[in-house]
Amino acid sequence: MFEIVVQGWVCGTIWWPYGVICTKPISESVTECRYLFTSKPEPVDVMLSLLARHHGDYCGGAMFTADSVLIARHTLHTFKGTVVRENVYPITNFPSLALCVNADVSACDVLSDMMDNAEV
Repeated sequence: MFEIVVQGWVCGTIWWPYGVICTKPISESVTECRYLFTSKPEPVDVMLSLLARHHGDYCGGAMFTADSVLIARHTLHTFKGTVVRENVYPITNFPSLALCVNADVSACDVLSDMMDNAEV
């Protein structure tokens, strides 16, 4: 079995307070999402479809953060057991997906800003 998973963070400007960038974690199968199309989709169409699921949370639309990754996972079941091979690729390695990535936002940056502004 072969599966591709996008793992990382979705970011965007939230509704209130307006202008604040917020993130939330994402770990979804790209492989399952491609079955929603009637013809063979382009990779960017599949990724935009995944982002569309989170669009309502953000007033300017959702994007992946620069530190999100694509995981290619191949699982092989044999009589001796199961072998899983994974390759991890930064989403920024794919120029065709640049439309889906906010290269200026990293989840670590947003989280550290939140911690700096938190009241103790």
